[in-house]
Amino acid sequence: MFTSPRSGEKVEALPKVSLEIPVGEFTAIVGPSGCGKFTLLSIMAGILRLWNKEQPPATRPTVAFIIHGIDEAVLLADRVVVLGRRPGRVKADLAIDLPRPRFARRDHAAEARFVETIRNEIREDARTAILQD
Repeated sequence: MFTSPRSGEKVEALPKVSLEIPVGEFTAIVGPSGCGKFTLLSIMAGILRLWNKEQPPATRPTVAFIIHGIDEAVLLADRVVVLGRRPGRVKADLAIDLPRPRFARRDHAAEARFVETIRNEIREDARTAILQD
């Protein structure tokens, strides 16, 4: 829970978000501004610090990163999680099942489909926000 700097209202950032990231997976988290991406990353960092005190570190890294470029998310990640606008929620969870290595090619049809799917998820929230304001 935090206080919105714009309106002064109390806002619950991530009321019911549950996210499991398997060991060795690269997960990108995308979403519109204010959806709770940084809050989620901060929570995960705190949990990892506690977990690493009790467990030996994994041999393969688990990576979760906040990224604003959808093309880069598809290029880098094994999975892209799309958060919806406030209150933050998992709107889409897409396994990026493209072969590696991946290269920044805008003409690759499979990559383009993933990028368009993610853009549409974010656009839908943007339209809703505009209509409500």
